[in-house]
Amino acid sequence: MKSSLPNNVGDFFESTSLQIQLNQEKSGEWVEESYFTQELDGDVLGVSVDKKRLWFFGVIMIIALTSLLGRAFYLQIIKGDEYKVLSDENRIRKEVIKTNRGLIKDRNYLPLVENKPYFNVFIIPSNLSDDQQKRTEFLRSMAGLLRMGETDIHQILDSIPERDSQYYRPQLIKSEVYLEQIWPILIAAEQYPAIYVEADSYRHYLLGENNLSLSHILGYEGKISAEEMQMYSEKNYLLTDKIGKSGVELMYDDYLRGQHGLKYWEVDVFLRPQKILYEQDKVIGDDLVLTIDLNWQTQLEKIIKKHLAMNGKRKGGAIVMDPNNGEILAMVSLPSYDNNDFATGISQEKYQSLVNNPDKPFLNRMLAGEYPPGSTFKLVVGAAALQEEVVTARDTFLSSGGIKIDQWFFPDWQAGGHGITNIYKAISDSVNTYFYMVGGGDKNFKGLGVYRLALYADKFNVGRKLGIDLPGEKGGFIPSPEWKLSTKNEEWYIGDTYHMSIGQGDVLVTPLQVAEYTAFFANGGKLYTPHVLKEIHNDITNVHEVFEQVIIREGIISDNNLEIMRQALRRTVTDGSGRTLQDLGVSVAGKTGTAQWNLEEDPHAWFTCFAPYEKPEIVVTVFVEEGEAGDKISVQIAKEFLSWWEQNYYKK
Repeated sequence: MKSSLPNNVGDFFESTSLQIQLNQEKSGEWVEESYFTQELDGDVLGVSVDKKRLWFFGVIMIIALTSLLGRAFYLQIIKGDEYKVLSDENRIRKEVIKTNRGLIKDRNYLPLVENKPYFNVFIIPSNLSDDQQKRTEFLRSMAGLLRMGETDIHQILDSIPERDSQYYRPQLIKSEVYLEQIWPILIAAEQYPAIYVEADSYRHYLLGENNLSLSHILGYEGKISAEEMQMYSEKNYLLTDKIGKSGVELMYDDYLRGQHGLKYWEVDVFLRPQKILYEQDKVIGDDLVLTIDLNWQTQLEKIIKKHLAMNGKRKGGAIVMDPNNGEILAMVSLPSYDNNDFATGISQEKYQSLVNNPDKPFLNRMLAGEYPPGSTFKLVVGAAALQEEVVTARDTFLSSGGIKIDQWFFPDWQAGGHGITNIYKAISDSVNTYFYMVGGGDKNFKGLGVYRLALYADKFNVGRKLGIDLPGEKGGFIPSPEWKLSTKNEEWYIGDTYHMSIGQGDVLVTPLQVAEYTAFFANGGKLYTPHVLKEIHNDITNVHEVFEQVIIREGIISDNNLEIMRQALRRTVTDGSGRTLQDLGVSVAGKTGTAQWNLEEDPHAWFTCFAPYEKPEIVVTVFVEEGEAGDKISVQIAKEFLSWWEQNYYKK
């Protein structure tokens, strides 16, 4: 076989032997060793390689190749998603389009709140200049525009490592920047891609001096906390979002909040938007229409404030309810607070003054205040006594000033008593002796007893929440022998039953519960779930939902017994403790109540009623803390409101 090499090269290999010698020091002697020899034998090129060296170079190549493959696997498989995110963060920008929160309106569609604009300012760390001096000057300028400390901005930005994905995302520097402050920042954002401004809005409640009590109903919204972010993680809230903190704002937050829109932009090397890759429209929150009538609420608050001031009182309120469906038409609790204080961030000093105020302005007394009901509880006891056939409408007891049991005396409120008393007189004149007998009895007469009293209290939903659609409702309390023994380590005595029978002792109710069982006697025997939401609507999404009235319970007493109780309540106004309402142009039925709660303080004053008697349209329940007798301040508040209602709304 002929060599393919040129002749001159072939001649060279035929005449020459190429040898590389390696001198090694071995056993003290120099040894010449053939390291690499190539010989050309005729037409054949021979190669001789040391196998150890070949193996060594092979291992090196395998290690290098393995290292390269391992690095490629680490970058593409293990860290692939992270580096893809970093790449996308450089190429794609996510923009959240904040939606508007739904409005809240009264039953006549008058707005009770509006949304006003403000802005959140962000800085994108990756878009800052690499020049440290320029970076510092820029951040100093931003601190001045935002009226915040330069170190505060550095603290936010310097905590983010360069290779972290957050380094490429907008970092919130300041939230709730208002119109008068945002303009220079918007101008700067046109020149500096590191600035990102997000439009948002805050709530402004359309309240005035005479309807601040709506704050208890509307509530307020506030910035979402870290705990709430974790609690509502499935709802995809943003760090800059606000959520309902109390009242309707809290109760119906899911309807009001709507859904933010999204845009994904592809940007160039200068981070300027080039095209939209994905867009999701925002969904405006649903509007809520309440059962509350703004005019009624305003008038009721004015009347209560007036009578509290005239009598040197500070705490009280009233509820106006539609007995035929449970709608709350007005609910005033005083003192109140201004929920606009929370809209733009209340100062710590002002917040503490509200929290530490002994009159508890945050407390909605109408549904979260628990008080002894006094004689208003006699509606429950009277109905129970008739239904359990403890008495009939014809049965009477002699009220001679009270009942004496051993050394204990349980008095009537009127010295000398009320004489012969049946159920009608017992209700209209609030005769304690009658209810001592039908509730606890004596040696010669068996009354209802504590357990049947508790049973009917439960049937009328005293001692349990009614389920109104506002946060913070309390359930009141009905005592029992077992509770007294375990709590006070005392036995239950007949005197405890007597006190329970007239709404004293350890019995506690909320004004809402009193309004609820008053409505039962007004509407013919139904307990409706009280509520403040009338309907939900959204013109854009075509949502329209109407609150469906819910009956909690009915048929507690017979129609005949119900009519007896209604007539007794009417006599309170025609012949009894509510006679001052006789000169109204509308017929009223009701019950006064005076509740002792502290021997050193004035008793609480109650009055609950419905009108017109023949075909009731409204229930009015008034409660004044330490208001003395119920037939004074509370009756006068109800009378003035009913007079206004009659002149403006009642159609005979």
